[in-house]
Amino acid sequence: MRRPVLHVREQRRLVWALGVFACLAFLVYRAPLLDPLFAGPAAAVADFTVLLLTQAGFVAASEGNRVILSSGVIYEVSYRCLGILPVSFLAICILVLNGRLSEKLVGVCGGAAVLLGLNQVRIVHLIVLNEASPQAFALMHDVVWGTAPVLGVLLLLVGWRSWAERAADRAPLFSGP
Repeated sequence: MRRPVLHVREQRRLVWALGVFACLAFLVYRAPLLDPLFAGPAAAVADFTVLLLTQAGFVAASEGNRVILSSGVIYEVSYRCLGILPVSFLAICILVLNGRLSEKLVGVCGGAAVLLGLNQVRIVHLIVLNEASPQAFALMHDVVWGTAPVLGVLLLLVGWRSWAERAADRAPLFSGP
């Protein structure tokens, strides 16, 4: 007999955790007080964006959480641009599903790195696109880059689940002394 994709206990934990996540996500996008809290990470993302843009041949500088191009256009990196929601959504899903702690840590850390990398590509791409074709910016921002993190989370979650189930039949990932 085939094993169900999610056991009943897992389903309940997942529904509860995603409900909590939905409430937090609603609050995050409604709370202007979070900008000062994430000022440091936003400034780091702006600095890294400037580094990537200069490597691509653009003349750019950063000032706090702002990316300033030589054309005079200023892009502000807010806390909503940091990729916090996709990473936290993936982490919550992985942590409530069945699996060993070591497998969960690999999934959360590896998935976070992939999603944050994807987010950085998104930011740089949107800046370059807006410089080259401002008409296409809204479509790419809302449609393409709005769905890419969702698809990324789903693919990472399915991949982790498949890997964790296969790994459960093998030796432990980390074995202590």
